Amino acid sequence: MGENNPMFSKTLSEDQKKKQQETLLKNHPDVSNAFGLAVRRTKTRPQLAIFEYLSKIHPNFDFQIEKRITMKGKEIYADIVSFRKKIVIEFNGDYWHCNPATYKSDFFHHVKKLSASDIWAMDEKRLETITSLGYRIIVIWEREFRSGEWKDTLHRWLEKNAKEDNFDVIRPSVNNYSSADVKLGELLESRGTDTTA
Repeated sequence: MGENNPMFSKTLSEDQKKKQQETLLKNHPDVSNAFGLAVRRTKTRPQLAIFEYLSKIHPNFDFQIEKRITMKGKEIYADIVSFRKKIVIEFNGDYWHCNPATYKSDFFHHVKKLSASDIWAMDEKRLETITSLGYRIIVIWEREFRSGEWKDTLHRWLEKNAKEDNFDVIRPSVNNYSSADVKLGELLESRGTDTTA
């Protein structure tokens, strides 16, 4: 970011812009505004590993990675999504999302210029938006990914939900989340934030 970015204060030539647009359209043919994807992060290694694992254990769910969900005038990108089963898997980096297992609520994120509690509130709003669109969510934290716990957690969650024929709009219970998400829920409840809506 800023001066550390090799492109800081540089502009692209028209040829460079054209080449960039061609590459974006080639990689994302189903998106009308490929330049809009330029501000999106690329797929991370953990996302790819989770996606590959999901595709092997549940190929019939048709999981897709970094896809846009658009419904009822709302638009949100999901890390991994099954449109068929209305499931979203979110991968949260410990630092970027201030994992409650590691960070206190008053921690100030110098890049985002927000406190951890503000970041958690934004993440909770995001989860609410996704569930309002009829999706069930499981959040995998970087800490879980690094320890290897994520496969067991994910497998149990998917097996439980795969047995249900109905994926109607419901608010995921804390049982669908990791221990860090439970701590986040408890924190939001203590602040008077409605987590059951």
